[in-house]
Amino acid sequence: MISHANNGLTLWEHEARALKDHVTSNVRVAWHGCFACNFFLGAREKQFVSVMPEAVVFGHQDIEVEAGMPLAFRKIEAGGKDTPLANVTELLPEAYVRWWAKRRTDDDLRKVLRIEQAEPDVKRMVREELDARGKR
Repeated sequence: MISHANNGLTLWEHEARALKDHVTSNVRVAWHGCFACNFFLGAREKQFVSVMPEAVVFGHQDIEVEAGMPLAFRKIEAGGKDTPLANVTELLPEAYVRWWAKRRTDDDLRKVLRIEQAEPDVKRMVREELDARGKR
C-alpha cells in the first residue's frame, strides 16, 4: 500500500481501525512525500502498528526527498520498533532503483553517494550507474 503524505493516509490510530478489515494483517505501508519526511517521527506510526501489529510502515525521516526518490527509508514495526532499512530492496524492486538512477544526472547521483541515510544497496547501484557512464 502506498500513500502520499500530502493527500492520503496520515497514519493515525483511527485510520488503522478503518483499514484493518480491508487489508491483509501484514500490510506494508510506504508513506512517501516531502511532507512525510518532516512528520515521520514515530508517534502516529506507532499508534498505527499498535492497532495492526503485523503491519510495517516505511517512511523518510530527516531528509529532503524528491518525488520517487528510492532511498533513506525507515521502518516502524510492531511494538513501535523504529529502524533504518538495511537495504531498500526490502521495500522496492531493484529494477525500480536502477530505472530511477538512469534518469538522474551525474551530479545527482554523486549527491546520493554522500547521503548518510542512503541504503548500501542504493549506493551500490548508483556507483554501478556512474561506472557504466564512465563518470565515477
